[in-house]
Amino acid sequence: MSNKRRIIILSTLAAALAAAVLVYIFAWRKGAFLPSWIKWQEVSITTECSRAEAAGTEPETKAAGTELGYEGTGTEPGLKDSDGSDNQKDSVTVTVGNKRAAAYNAAGDKLWELEEDALASDALFADIDRDGADELLVLCWKIGRYGNRKPFWIKKDVSKWVQHIYIYEVTPDKVRPKWMSSNIGKNVLSWEALEDGMIACTAPDGMTSTWRWISWGLEKVSEYGVNESGADDEPENADIKDGLGADGEMNAGDNDIGALDAGNSDPDAEDAGTSCEIVMVGDILLHDGVTESCTLEDGGYDFDPIFAHTKEKITQADLAIVNQEVILGGKELRVSGYPSFNAPFEVADALSNAGFDVVCHATNHALDRGKKGIINCLDNWKSAHPEMAVIGIYDSEQAAEEVYITKVCSDDCQSNDADAIRIAVLNYTYGTNGIALPSDMPYAVSMLNKEAIASDLEYAREHADFIIVCPHWGIEYQLTPSSEQVEMAKFMADNGADLIIGTHPHVIEPVEYVEGDNGGRALCYYSLGNYINWTSGRGQDVSNRMVGFMADVIIERDENGDVVISDYEAIPLISHVESNKGKVMTYFLDDYTEELAEGNEIKEQDDEFSIEKAKELVRKVTESESGDVIAYGI
Repeated sequence: MSNKRRIIILSTLAAALAAAVLVYIFAWRKGAFLPSWIKWQEVSITTECSRAEAAGTEPETKAAGTELGYEGTGTEPGLKDSDGSDNQKDSVTVTVGNKRAAAYNAAGDKLWELEEDALASDALFADIDRDGADELLVLCWKIGRYGNRKPFWIKKDVSKWVQHIYIYEVTPDKVRPKWMSSNIGKNVLSWEALEDGMIACTAPDGMTSTWRWISWGLEKVSEYGVNESGADDEPENADIKDGLGADGEMNAGDNDIGALDAGNSDPDAEDAGTSCEIVMVGDILLHDGVTESCTLEDGGYDFDPIFAHTKEKITQADLAIVNQEVILGGKELRVSGYPSFNAPFEVADALSNAGFDVVCHATNHALDRGKKGIINCLDNWKSAHPEMAVIGIYDSEQAAEEVYITKVCSDDCQSNDADAIRIAVLNYTYGTNGIALPSDMPYAVSMLNKEAIASDLEYAREHADFIIVCPHWGIEYQLTPSSEQVEMAKFMADNGADLIIGTHPHVIEPVEYVEGDNGGRALCYYSLGNYINWTSGRGQDVSNRMVGFMADVIIERDENGDVVISDYEAIPLISHVESNKGKVMTYFLDDYTEELAEGNEIKEQDDEFSIEKAKELVRKVTESESGDVIAYGI
């Protein structure tokens, strides 16, 4: 065979091979090789939503006729609800077919269409958040584990097809993303809406799990059924185990937390053993307006409303930590706000009622009432709430030298079990606003001293499985960490800290893994911002102080027996302030409504305050590509 003929044959084969590869890639990207068990449904479902919902107000009750799958064409003008009020309704119809999904209003105008790179297999309407209005749930497949809301620390998504659940809010005028996290850690063959807003998902192996909405995502309630061993056509995302998503997505195990694009320290980690959830919130900053809102007619105080909308999340955590910014010296030392704070003992009652386990008191305001403030505060904690761990302030040298270590595990084990996780929590402050430590109590407040920190961390490494450091540091109102914060975080990481959660700047700052100069590595929340505050400041960016983070971290014991971070996020919070009694409280940003925002009196101090500005702030700080609410999130 001549060289010329050989070249022609090889060139032809190469071209044919290249064409075959291109055809395969094209077919793969179109979903040609997805699991055969998928049911590609052809459905048309309709719900009704009121003009009140479209205007941003919540209906008091679910309207009659909004059952799942109702094939309605809209209501007649002038229809009244069962309570007799005018509440005109329009229908929204969603169709699924040929792997596409779209929504149409009563006039037939298209309101929404599923993104081009996703393939729809089914859809349903369900009132998952139980607000009287149906949400749209779309079961779909997409290349990659993340949607448009990829967390900022995920530099590269996986290149394989993954099943997702997308959830949207529906009004007569638009369909808006509500939750796009969105893999629940189980393959869904079919699903249905249940009562009370829950959904039931049946997997290819015959197991059925029920799920409910809990403000920041879906939580598994139960699982039942018989595993059909013949199901051997595993989907490409079968590496997700029952429990924490292996790559930091939606959890689906006994220790579920509905997560919004949660992150992960190790994309290849397996769910190997005991796990527990840790949450922490930032500054409980009791300005005069906050305290006045919580003052009762008889002169007492009730601070419980501050935590009403986050209590469920706090109490379900295995370890909940709070930064108590101001000293709780009691009425004896005069209750006051900025600049020299002192709060009543009833704050301690509210923190306990909210479900916190550890209170950090090492702040720049710890000595606002001097030695007496420290003693009063600690005496009250010991007498009224001996179950609470109080760190950062001390009334004896012996107490100051101790390192707080607790045993924690999820609901399936006891704290004295061998597989319980020993967690050390340390707390330090940069200073005390120039107020000197008492001469006879130089140990009264834990200071950010490298020698002391190194010593504490050395002890913690020997006696604990996981170490949390809560430093009070940074520059007030600055959205980025200072060079001193970064340097100190590296020092802590090199000396054994696993998790660093900072406070003091009164605004949120980034979350990232820090690498020490000597090989240490720790996850660092540079600042959680304020949990609650009503600053007296006025002008541009004052509203930044109304946004905070709730750190939410899952740790687990891996197959080697080491305790590692398997999942983490930062859930955005917002302070709501009104002069009325009991109207100062904190919401998850994802739950905060335009109606509430209009009534937030911080608008009188910063007229740029809005939900969108709060979301823009979170996007700016986290560098998120999300177009909506972020938790790491939105």
